[in-house]
Amino acid sequence: MTTVTQRAALRDALGLLKDREQIAERLLESSAKHSFDPDKELDWQAPPVDGKYYWPPELLSLYDTPLWKKMGEEQRIEPVSYTHL
Repeated sequence: MTTVTQRAALRDALGLLKDREQIAERLLESSAKHSFDPDKELDWQAPPVDGKYYWPPELLSLYDTPLWKKMGEEQRIEPVSYTHL
């Protein structure tokens, strides 16, 4: 009968699990510092600011399309109302 006096470190194909957990923790902390959380960082109750985009224009679906080029700046900035849909 064989007894184990020392517990072997937990390993898998990528190495020690403890090391990976520490690295994952460090990466998650770094990501949290450099990420944008709209639930925490935006005042959702604040009224819109006239003349300002709600989102960067480059990220809007119509950006740089023929329709976009025909629209005036005021139309580009105006939010779309989906209440009629």
